[in-house]
Amino acid sequence: MNIISRMFGAVQPRFLARAYFLGALFFAMTVWIQLQASHDLVRSVPVFLLFAVSTLLFPFSKLVWNEARDFIVGDTVFFGNAIIVVFAKFLINAMLWSFAIFVAPLGMAYLWFRTRGASSGVA
Repeated sequence: MNIISRMFGAVQPRFLARAYFLGALFFAMTVWIQLQASHDLVRSVPVFLLFAVSTLLFPFSKLVWNEARDFIVGDTVFFGNAIIVVFAKFLINAMLWSFAIFVAPLGMAYLWFRTRGASSGVA
């Protein structure tokens, strides 16, 4: 239980709420698409489980993207067409949600090492 509290305690609640909300939207959208494509509910259960795992891991996947982006771009501000920027953000988040099973362990490891000193009392 210490591991879970350490992981979620290292991330701001606002970030988690926003990421889980966005992940739930992707989950609902893909479940709806899956149900429209296949009316066999029994065969869709493994797909729904994969979608659920992606939704649970999405904030950690998003954390990896945010940290990499902040490292590369820093405090630079870009200006662009709002429609293109929103579409790009949607596409990036969709990819992060889709590959959360592969990307999120990097974010979890990052949080683990970042909070390692805080849990042992070493500053």
